[in-house]
Amino acid sequence: MVVTRERARRGARSRTTSQGAAAVEFALVSLVLIPLVLGMVQYGLLFNDSLQTRQATRLAARQGVVWASSISTAPCNSGTGAAQLACRVKSLTNPVTGKRAVLVKTTQAWARGATLYVCSVVQSAAASAGVVPVPNGGAVRSVTAMAIEKDSTSAAGFTNPTGFTGPTTEYSSDFASPSTDPSGGGWSWCA
Repeated sequence: MVVTRERARRGARSRTTSQGAAAVEFALVSLVLIPLVLGMVQYGLLFNDSLQTRQATRLAARQGVVWASSISTAPCNSGTGAAQLACRVKSLTNPVTGKRAVLVKTTQAWARGATLYVCSVVQSAAASAGVVPVPNGGAVRSVTAMAIEKDSTSAAGFTNPTGFTGPTTEYSSDFASPSTDPSGGGWSWCA
């Protein structure tokens, strides 16, 4: 009977020791594991904003060069054609974590063959999570340049969109100053 009690005491002590070791091991592993998981979430949000920005910019540019009827639908059915297109780009650019700004410009009046630039920037809030550094301070930029395919001379009954009477620049933004590039680079990269 004495031997049995001694074995019971040793078993209880070894269970307590192994539970303490597991807690210490978990604490050490979590120092690396938690920032790693948070960094993956942060980059996932940034990549999602990047993909949405690029896709929206391409789609809006394509709709712009053929002047699709979906450009002037609500909420983008007021103002000049340039303002409607800028609004369309902004409505398509739907970031999960950040604010957006859009610039639409042409190098000359609306004419077949002229270049339409659609530029969009999202200042992703994923950068402010601060777990890991992100490129460009979290600014996601996208530029799409396409040649205008449809104008009043190439399509019967087509009327050129208003607001594109010469070199044109139109802004739409979630920021206080729409003409300011929130990524800090000015809009010089939009060319």
